Amino acid sequence: MDEEINQMNQVIRDFLQLARPRPPKFTKVDLNLLLEEAISIIEPQAFLKGIKTSLNTDTLIPKSLMDSGQIKQVILNLTQNAIEVMDGGGTLVIEAKYIAQENEIRLTVSDSGCGIPSEKIKKLGVPFYTTKPEGTGLGLSIVFSIVDQHGGRLNIESEEGCGTTFAVILPVK
Repeated sequence: MDEEINQMNQVIRDFLQLARPRPPKFTKVDLNLLLEEAISIIEPQAFLKGIKTSLNTDTLIPKSLMDSGQIKQVILNLTQNAIEVMDGGGTLVIEAKYIAQENEIRLTVSDSGCGIPSEKIKKLGVPFYTTKPEGTGLGLSIVFSIVDQHGGRLNIESEEGCGTTFAVILPVK
C-alpha cells in the first residue's frame, strides 16, 4: 500500500513539474560534483539489481551556469530509466566531457539494456508515452523540457539487444 501511495505521489509531482515548469535558477555549477552527488543516490538501487555503475568525469569541464536541481533531476531520470531496463544486471556508464571546440558539455548515460526500436525513439519525450509497463511517460518529457530550458539538446542512440545512450549537450555559459 505504501509503495502504491509513493508511486501516485511521484506521478503527481512529475505531472505538476511538466504542467507548471519553474524557470531555471542559474548559478555556476561544478557538473563533476553534481554527478557524484547524483550517482551516490542511484548506486544502492543499481547494486541491488546487479548493475555495475561507472562514472567518468573530465577535469577540464568548466563551471557553467545551470540550475543544479534541474540538471540533477535530468541525471536521476535518465539513470533511473537505465536501471529499470536492466532487470538481469548490466552496466550503467555515466560520462561527462568538455568539448572545447563547441564550448559545450556532453553528458552521456549509457546502459547495456535491451535497446529501443527506432520507431519508438521518435516518440520518446512525448508526455505519457512510455515503453515500460510501469512507466508514466513523464520522466523523459521532464528531461526534454529541462534540457531545452538550458539551451541544450538531447540525442538518443540505441541498438536493440545492446543498449541505449542518452547524450545531453549543454552550452557552457
